[in-house]
Amino acid sequence: MADKIFVSDEIFLAPISHGDVKRLQTLADEVWLSAKLWDEFPYPYTVQDAEWFITFSQEQLAKGLPDGEHNLWIYVDEEYAGNLWRSIKKQWRWKHNFHLWYRLGKEYRWKWYMTRIVDVVCSHIFSRYADCHRIYAIVYSLNPWSKKVLEKNWFRLEWTLQEAVCVDWVFYDEWILGKLRAEHHIK
Repeated sequence: MADKIFVSDEIFLAPISHGDVKRLQTLADEVWLSAKLWDEFPYPYTVQDAEWFITFSQEQLAKGLPDGEHNLWIYVDEEYAGNLWRSIKKQWRWKHNFHLWYRLGKEYRWKWYMTRIVDVVCSHIFSRYADCHRIYAIVYSLNPWSKKVLEKNWFRLEWTLQEAVCVDWVFYDEWILGKLRAEHHIK
């Protein structure tokens, strides 16, 4: 199992276990999330969806990156609160890029948790993977709060795909934000 990544005394990231199935189902069963995440994110979010995702995450962990960290789960006060996915691109032109996305249960939002978590995870990635040159994230314009989290961590808006996302017959921009190793101070 991968080591825990500690953000603070109350927040850490670690692989999830099947003991967190009900908690995952409860936090993910939110129509707001299904609109702001990828098409594959179901609503309503069932216990079977949670079981599938935990099994999938554990399989990815087994294959994963050289140190086995791909999908990390956010815990606040020892309770599952959300997740953060980071993947390294394997194609030769992209292999120095990490893609980052995250999700936090609504009871944990607006408390600066994600801003602190993204900072620590970026430091972790840049210090552990010497060949990582860039970390990027993709955000939809209907979720400006996620963009703010990234901007507070010195991610820059690199590209806007105008009206690239359609949710409930309303078109939204898709933003790509990135951060170069040289722009991040490793802690």
